[in-house]
Amino acid sequence: MKKTVVVCSGNMNRSPAVEAYVKHFAREKGINIEIRSAGIEDPNDGLAFYGMPSTRSRAGKYLLERGISEIEEHVSRFLTPEMVEWADILLAVDRNTEARILSVYPQARPKVTRISQCLKGKYPDMGERLEYWKEHIEPMSRELFELLAGN
Repeated sequence: MKKTVVVCSGNMNRSPAVEAYVKHFAREKGINIEIRSAGIEDPNDGLAFYGMPSTRSRAGKYLLERGISEIEEHVSRFLTPEMVEWADILLAVDRNTEARILSVYPQARPKVTRISQCLKGKYPDMGERLEYWKEHIEPMSRELFELLAGN
């Protein structure tokens, strides 16, 4: 089974939502999936606030309303060299995130792809606006779960 890290900018909305949904589907099926999420923005630039529970985010509230309790476990974190080493796959939520991962960790190029590129469904890159991606997050995460579970 592939060890996966889903990456967005601040690890508060998009990547934790994917992580939580995949863990939710895995729990429903009794399967262990090794998935984490992280943010790529520098914690010193003031754009990301690491260490915050994702339940405080818009996406966290959205997931809790849908019964995805796995989001309760999540606290935002920065993508570290150790996480890059641990992962078999680094899934970026959009082109900007993919470019940022590769600029910070160029050695990770063989591991990096966008979520929209590795799935069969026609999913857009996950933009910053919750309204833009929330219609796609569940089916996209379900397909990702099935891919990671080997189904």
